[in-house]
Amino acid sequence: MNDYFFLNCTSNDELFLGIGMPISNIELEGTLTLRIAASFSCNNKTGIAPVSMSMTLGSGPFMLSNTRNIFTAIGCDTSASVTNNEYTYGAACLSLCTENVEMSDRNPCSGSGCCQSSIPKGLKSLNILSSTLYYTEVSRFNLCGFAFLADNKSLNFSDWPLSRTPKDVRTG
Repeated sequence: MNDYFFLNCTSNDELFLGIGMPISNIELEGTLTLRIAASFSCNNKTGIAPVSMSMTLGSGPFMLSNTRNIFTAIGCDTSASVTNNEYTYGAACLSLCTENVEMSDRNPCSGSGCCQSSIPKGLKSLNILSSTLYYTEVSRFNLCGFAFLADNKSLNFSDWPLSRTPKDVRTG
């Protein structure tokens, strides 16, 4: 068997692809769903604290699905970008709002409090960065901006209220 298809299940009853990429679902047609952490940037009394996220699927046959995934940023006054490791691909989006926007599956990402961008076919690595812009006008209801790659089938906007903080962040 090819080493690229080795799945590690020796830690805490979780299944991993390679080192440190937890698998949350395997579908019979050959799709693996990985839990990838979100990038975030929060504005607090001591300043802005950005946390970026990078990952690579290596040189094997795996790639990120351009039909199942969408790059998403949530927050007011939030700028987010995604590139590959080689910097031959890049996309960005800007999310603005002046009042609290109630995110839900009936009120999906519309540009106010949320923005989305597609990813190209064949993408094997990600660098995600989110940053806050002016936050003084929205700090009473939105302290943090988030950016992440999400599975279109399982993204639930009600899990991402504008009041969310990093302690609320779960991968996947």
